[in-house]
Amino acid sequence: MKNRIFKYSLFVILVLAADQLVGTFIAHFSAKQVRDNRVELLLNKEINSEIIILGSSRALNNYNPEIISATTGLSCYNLGVSGSNILFHETMLDLVIQYGNQPKMIIYNIDDYGTLFKMDGVIYRKDVLYPYVDNGLIHKNISRETKKNEIASMLMKTYRQNVNFNNAIKYFVYGREAVDYKTTNFDKTGANILVQRPEDPIPVFGTETEFVLSKKADTLLVDAFKRIQRKCLENNVELVLVIPPLFKNDTKGFKEMLMPFIEKNIFVMDLTGTLQEAKYFYNKDHMNREGARLFSNTVAETINKRNF
Repeated sequence: MKNRIFKYSLFVILVLAADQLVGTFIAHFSAKQVRDNRVELLLNKEINSEIIILGSSRALNNYNPEIISATTGLSCYNLGVSGSNILFHETMLDLVIQYGNQPKMIIYNIDDYGTLFKMDGVIYRKDVLYPYVDNGLIHKNISRETKKNEIASMLMKTYRQNVNFNNAIKYFVYGREAVDYKTTNFDKTGANILVQRPEDPIPVFGTETEFVLSKKADTLLVDAFKRIQRKCLENNVELVLVIPPLFKNDTKGFKEMLMPFIEKNIFVMDLTGTLQEAKYFYNKDHMNREGARLFSNTVAETINKRNF
């Protein structure tokens, strides 16, 4: 009987050891494969900026932290992520508050109707968080988004890390992920400022109606928008909401729908209708380097006038 118990115990120990070894292997090499390591920098407290920019690609491409820092005198870092929705932005805010060095201010870019309504291609960017799924907060969110059993995922590292298996293999086959010019060509401040290349078409002003507002905004997105405001207020972080210019017609009724969901003491910077020239835009949704320079300077000067 003792011999049998010993064998069973040894088997369990070997299984657990193998689980930890394989899981650690996957975690290590998947993190080396991905291009966007800003979450890792955040978790390691290597982002010490007084201003943090959050949002999707319009945040990533349009806000130049160097310009904002030079004008405000406050250090600035860009954590915008292409194709991400407001639920993901809330997670990024949670990471900033819990694991980063507490910023003085969050600049949150309002993505037109994408803030309150679901859009194709605008999602909770699980893939950006996958390499860091060992982190408690990220693990909880990934378990929810992937519908994994949170307890089983917590106990079994290989099961927790199976979301990273493909990237770990890719690292051995292809090395680190190639730079994507529009989404992962980060500078030292986390931004991805776009320069019009010879192969890039000159943007044409968008006059078409791309979206018709339904009678009611998406409840999950509205709730996330409210929580972002509340979390900033509770943690004494100034929140600045910025509605940026686009090189296309505004969505009629969006701002009127948005305003009731904004707390009275939150500053809203509405810059729609500015910079309405093709020379400032990479495409109708994103600015180029010159547009980002002028836009970022306007944002910074307006912040200075607010005297936060």
